[in-house]
Amino acid sequence: MQEDTSPVRKIIHVDMDAFYASVEQRDNPELRGKPVAVGFGEARGVVAAASYEARKFGVHSAMASVTAMRKCPDLIFVRPRFDVYRAVSLQTRAIFAEYTPLIEPLSLDEAYLDVTDNLFVAALPVKKFHGVGPATAEKMQRLGIETGADLREKSLDFLQQNFGKSGPYFYGIARGIDNRQVKSDRIRKSIGAEDTFRKDIHLLGEAVDRIEPLVGKVWGYCDANDIRARTITVKIKYADFRQVTRSRSISSPLASEEELMDICQNILTAEFPIKKGVRLLGVTLSSLEKANSATQEQFDLGL
Repeated sequence: MQEDTSPVRKIIHVDMDAFYASVEQRDNPELRGKPVAVGFGEARGVVAAASYEARKFGVHSAMASVTAMRKCPDLIFVRPRFDVYRAVSLQTRAIFAEYTPLIEPLSLDEAYLDVTDNLFVAALPVKKFHGVGPATAEKMQRLGIETGADLREKSLDFLQQNFGKSGPYFYGIARGIDNRQVKSDRIRKSIGAEDTFRKDIHLLGEAVDRIEPLVGKVWGYCDANDIRARTITVKIKYADFRQVTRSRSISSPLASEEELMDICQNILTAEFPIKKGVRLLGVTLSSLEKANSATQEQFDLGL
């Protein structure tokens, strides 16, 4: 049997906690030390991120704004500035690149880094390990596993018996072993943006106006990351919470923001007039590919 001589990869998972809220507190000193929520403090608003001060009151991301304000009456809402968050995210990636070229971004505030050396952090709480959620961390604590050192002491049989298929994964990460490769060129399966409106909209012109910034947001991500899409989906949620999605697939990848906007407008036009008001619109792009491969395919087809 031939011995596996492939090098053991060392992976760092970076997750910048309370990222949006921290950026806002950085840029506005008056917000520091105060409970801050990034989002819209309106009847139908949703919290996109919460500062540590807000979390003490039970406020968290994806929470309805009205619920957040009930939990924390002094909560300060700040409208999101995604262009700023993208800029800060690029700054952090530049720092990552000083240590490794193998960076797999998962979102603006999260990434995998493939590094040459990674010491086992024995004192790290198990709840901080990637893949260990609150319920699993609680179960581990009941079993006397509170730190990385505790986890490393457990046998593979013990972890499989108590955590099933996840047992080998926990056994490996306690030893700095994870054979999955970091893919710095991985393309997300989809990119989307949506908005819930303070008041229902009823007219086609209103819907077109409201979907335009969503188009700009998703296209901006694609343009910044050299990604193109072949499938466009528009989500419509009505006042009675009934939801429909309408998709269009095209033979050649999207070439411009204007083309994307035209497709979304055509989809909306087919849905109007409507009987119920619209409370939410969303735009999602899928069937994604790298822009250079899309360009090469178009060139080949032209030969």
